Amino acid sequence: MARGRPLEFDPDTALDAAMETFWDFGYGASLSTLLERTGLSKSSLYQTFGSKDELFARSLTHYVDKCFAPMRQRLEESPSGRAFLEGFVRAVADETRGSRRGCLLMNTAGAMPDDEPLQRVVKASMKRLEGHLTDAVERAQQEGDVDPAANARDHARFLVATLGGLKMLVRSGASRGAVLRAADIALRGLFLE
Repeated sequence: MARGRPLEFDPDTALDAAMETFWDFGYGASLSTLLERTGLSKSSLYQTFGSKDELFARSLTHYVDKCFAPMRQRLEESPSGRAFLEGFVRAVADETRGSRRGCLLMNTAGAMPDDEPLQRVVKASMKRLEGHLTDAVERAQQEGDVDPAANARDHARFLVATLGGLKMLVRSGASRGAVLRAADIALRGLFLE
């Protein structure tokens, strides 16, 4: 069977560039900006990634994989579930020092386009985040830092909502101190002491 013409670009590099572009401009990134930043021709983009919607969905999945893949390892290596949760929530405050793009997943969830495949990606990604946080809360319960009678998944959902709010504070230009104070108030409601 004859093969098509070999690709003259690295699809992973192009996907990284597309992810960064969507992170900068959101779902509304123009096709011309995507082509410029990925270095692809229009035909290469469509042949490799399908539609712009499909490219956005793949970029979001790629972003989530890059962000969430190390979470499990960090939880396992953390001295406690509480330490992991405190570090994870407070790390949002450090985003005030860099670009204020926020989180591509949270940004997308907050301005969800009417694209069913993309909605599925967002929902699955949020569920994945919630799952990691549920595991951390359950560990903190076993270690005596969170009420063992509490519903771990409900606490994880609260943390997802808290993260979304903290990330909005960062994007709106709040100081690191203000973000940390808000994070600490949320964490005090989670832990027993």
